Amino acid sequence: MPIYTSTGISQDPAPLLGCNMTTNKEYIVINPPGGNQEINLEFSVGDVENPENPELYPPNLPAWADTIVFRIPIGDGDEHLVKQENADRISANVPTDWGYSPIPAANGYKVIEFTAKNPQGYHFNKGTTIAFIITHVIVNNTKGKPVIEITEETSKQPSSPFTKKTRRMEVVKLDGSFYFRSLRARQSVVDRGSTVTLNWEGTSNATYTMYQDDKAFGPDSENKPHGGRWDSDPITDITNFTLKAEHADANLPHYLTTTVKVKEPNITVHHLTTLGESGLNIPTPDPKLSAAYSGVAQNGHPAAHAIDGIESTYFESMQGPALNQTLTVSLDSPSTIQRLHIKYGQPNRLATSCAVEYSPTGTEPWITHENNFQGYGDWNFALPPTTPIKAIRIRTKALAAMPLVIRAITLETQQPTAGTMTLRDGMASISTPLSVTGDITAARSIGITGDAAIAGDASITGDASITGDASITGELGIGAGLELAGPTGLIDWVSIDTPESSDWRDVEVLTDGLMQFATNIRDTTCTYEIYIKYTRPRVESSSTITLRPSQTSDWIPVFRGTQVRYRKVGGTGGLASQMMAFGTGVYEMPGTTDL
Repeated sequence: MPIYTSTGISQDPAPLLGCNMTTNKEYIVINPPGGNQEINLEFSVGDVENPENPELYPPNLPAWADTIVFRIPIGDGDEHLVKQENADRISANVPTDWGYSPIPAANGYKVIEFTAKNPQGYHFNKGTTIAFIITHVIVNNTKGKPVIEITEETSKQPSSPFTKKTRRMEVVKLDGSFYFRSLRARQSVVDRGSTVTLNWEGTSNATYTMYQDDKAFGPDSENKPHGGRWDSDPITDITNFTLKAEHADANLPHYLTTTVKVKEPNITVHHLTTLGESGLNIPTPDPKLSAAYSGVAQNGHPAAHAIDGIESTYFESMQGPALNQTLTVSLDSPSTIQRLHIKYGQPNRLATSCAVEYSPTGTEPWITHENNFQGYGDWNFALPPTTPIKAIRIRTKALAAMPLVIRAITLETQQPTAGTMTLRDGMASISTPLSVTGDITAARSIGITGDAAIAGDASITGDASITGDASITGELGIGAGLELAGPTGLIDWVSIDTPESSDWRDVEVLTDGLMQFATNIRDTTCTYEIYIKYTRPRVESSSTITLRPSQTSDWIPVFRGTQVRYRKVGGTGGLASQMMAFGTGVYEMPGTTDL
């Protein structure tokens, strides 16, 4: 830490050697506890710059030096560094290839002279720095700024006449009231988005500025550092904190730094290269819940109180509910629920004959899971582990005399880490919902074990396999096969504008599931014909469905190997005729498919 300033030179020419100074103490102080402060002064000489002003006397090398002399002012005043009686205790560590002879203090100075052993002088070349250490310097008891003179006898050529060149360095002696140390964070590693509490020890009348990375919090800031404590802004990445202290007795600012890490930091890279297979584990967030009651809730006890996690706040109906009143808890996305925990009723408000039901889609049909839910108690239900659930509900099965009270509903969801995003051999495999704000282009195949939302065009020259929902606002071009599966997976969208475009379109059924067909036909003179042929072991049957304008078929069971064909029949042309096919299994249309 610099504790001096260079104030100029006493004569021309300018010094050839660079020089700076440090001490073995953080500060030079007077009257410290335990007696006078004893310090070492270390002067680095040669190819070094003045840290406060690099343009002031930069090194002019190569150069040869015969002697280097340090003059330390002695006395009791503010302009002195060492008392007279302690002057001759000053000593030095002598560098290799240099000599040193003690010179008694005289004429207000202690002189320390170093002489090069080589008669041609010591050769300072670029990269050469010598440390001259003056030891046992006992500071006097008067605050001030004494000046140390450094005189070099140097030349630009070996054995040439050496000339004296002098610089001065001003040393700051503090009165001991200024101190600044020990910047530390209460925690060295914090959760993502947390704030950090920093503490330090420092003079109360100093001026402090805290830097959180590049953001400064100075004495005029609303969140100014003071009193040895400061709370940061929330951090999301490894963060550097630097505290600057300024004091009237210290002509230079002083700095302390510390670093805090984040458990799950942001990572920003300019270019990422993987030499092998690379994966990103992406945890699936817990689903968000909402609650609604089909009847009227008691004032102050809405449906939301059933899922707020606070048992003292609860849901209560206005009166004894009628038959088939429902309290429905919906998830923002279908999730596998391992257990359902319900705290119901109160000692003076007993639940009457309720059913617990769930739905994969949040709508009909509802599947009854527990058919005898009543009284006052605390129930745990295990739900089917392989069925994603969009909503659960409590349904009254009879007219009740008492209000329905639900104290708490909690769900234990199976939220696996969404696998990995694997990059290898030009192929991407993603086991998490994919959201892209632009276009996506894959040179080979892309597999997504979740939903795909693409706010642009999708161009894939290989296969596309999506086991969730696919939402694409642009065009989808696939050079091979398309596989889609999900509770409302769109299999095909047919748009035929002319009577001639009435060829059969085929869908290959790859897994057991359900299919549904819907039309949006403005040409009322045409229909759509759907032909389904079932081929099962020892069983073969077929059926034909005809859909007229704006009709929707029932959900139709299909099995692996079922043949599904559909086409437009009739029509005068000139008006758009569209049909959509949906399914809950996995399907494939051979060849290029454009949606």
